[in-house]
Amino acid sequence: MLDPPADSLRAYIYHRINAHRGGLPENVSWLMAENISFLIRHHHGSAIDIDLNSISFARIDVRGRDNCEIGHKAAVVVHEAPGKTSIIVDVQVGWSKNVMVALTEKVDRMVNDILVKAGKEAKKK
Repeated sequence: MLDPPADSLRAYIYHRINAHRGGLPENVSWLMAENISFLIRHHHGSAIDIDLNSISFARIDVRGRDNCEIGHKAAVVVHEAPGKTSIIVDVQVGWSKNVMVALTEKVDRMVNDILVKAGKEAKKK
């Protein structure tokens, strides 16, 4: 078993998502925790002390009429104030798909987009 990340935000996210990884290797949870931490800090700033109790990982089964199986949804949310939330990332897949794989892929794309944009802005200077 890998040691969880030392950073408290990454460690918290790691422990929240690792139980849902299914057949994915454990290092995927560690890398996803690293990237989700990056996204949270990107959107909410790194200068503030982020209250870990304000961060939720939600994973649900999505059902339609007559309780028919539609898919799965996962999201990372920051609760900013009562009734006010910020969705950092969310993804929905069909019933037979792995929502954690889709979440990993989306998080990777989001981080890459931020890094590409920052790289282009840095070249302009």
